[in-house]
Amino acid sequence: MYYEKEILGIYFRKFTIDNNGRKIIYNIIDWVWMQSMDKEDSVNTLDFLLDGIGIKKEEIEQFIDWN
Repeated sequence: MYYEKEILGIYFRKFTIDNNGRKIIYNIIDWVWMQSMDKEDSVNTLDFLLDGIGIKKEEIEQFIDWN
């Protein structure tokens, strides 16, 4: 799993998220990346952990490269 920082950067510009918030989001994504989970579990975990900040499940699937 690999996340595109450029895509996340575009997303971050749409919302008011300070640098600490961005670091937390990147750390959550990195933590999930380090786990041995399949695509569905990874997306569901990110959806749960990033709940409440405006990122939808479909958007999570878009900024993660599963190849």
